[in-house]
Amino acid sequence: SRKGNLRKDSRFRLLTRRLHDVVVSTNLGSLKPQDLSNIAWALTRLGVVDGPFFSALAEHSAFTIQSFEPVNLSMTLWAFARSGYADRNLFLAAAAVVKQKVRDFEPQQLANTSWAMSKSGLVDKDFFEAIARLALSKLEEFEPMNCSMLLYSFALAQFPHKELFEAVGKRSSVRALSASSSMPHVVTNMALAYAEAGVHQNQIFASIAEVAGKRLQDFRPQQIASLASSFATAGVQNARLFHQIGRCLAKRSAEFRPNELEDVCQAFDKLGYSTDSLQKVGPGSKEDDPSTWRLLLFLTMTILMLLVSALLALPEGHPK
Repeated sequence: SRKGNLRKDSRFRLLTRRLHDVVVSTNLGSLKPQDLSNIAWALTRLGVVDGPFFSALAEHSAFTIQSFEPVNLSMTLWAFARSGYADRNLFLAAAAVVKQKVRDFEPQQLANTSWAMSKSGLVDKDFFEAIARLALSKLEEFEPMNCSMLLYSFALAQFPHKELFEAVGKRSSVRALSASSSMPHVVTNMALAYAEAGVHQNQIFASIAEVAGKRLQDFRPQQIASLASSFATAGVQNARLFHQIGRCLAKRSAEFRPNELEDVCQAFDKLGYSTDSLQKVGPGSKEDDPSTWRLLLFLTMTILMLLVSALLALPEGHPK
């Protein structure tokens, strides 16, 4: 990949080393919040795994966390959580600041911050309650992507805020979900959030099924497996969606990993749907294609004709 090649480039490694040295050698409080958040975000997006570098960034960020604007807070926390370096001191300090400035956060910043905090494992109930209250007060400003990420973070934190889930469910119509530019990602996260949180609203699952069923070809195998598992976890049956998943699986089985196929089969079993049509499906298999069968028939007839010709060509008296 281009990112992988960039990380191997000696000039890029030299640049990151020099940047690391600057951060380490600079006095605490001297680096601007925007610079710190930009560095953390860039390193994460480029896939740079550097524990000492992130530790230095965390120390600087925690020291000046009161000066961070919402955009800097959301970018920094997202980067640290995404990279796997969720520094405890930084996240605890940041949680306190977020609660102070929560009303200044925009929907995407709120969703990113909530996801980062839940991903870190440092669940602060007051923190999530403050976010839920703000989200409910300005829900009309949230896009489906913001809503799905926000609910997923609450489910991940094991903090199912019933009022928030119900309010988002009422707004998540078929039309709203279909209009999302990242629809597969949105509906997959939405289904997973409601299932994991244990908030089972039949209407939201019906909307998800209708939207997803029409465009399963746009879903990645992992998303299809997650979608099926979410319906099974929630105990929500939708025969039409699972029929469409079965057909999609038959067409695209070569794209699925063994664990993804297993998840789909388990979802079928759990909801009481027949897996007979799935038994023939496996990694690398393909849907029965008439052109494939014609080719096999042609090859079989060709081989038989060659065998017959060879037998007829044998001299008399030769055992046939």
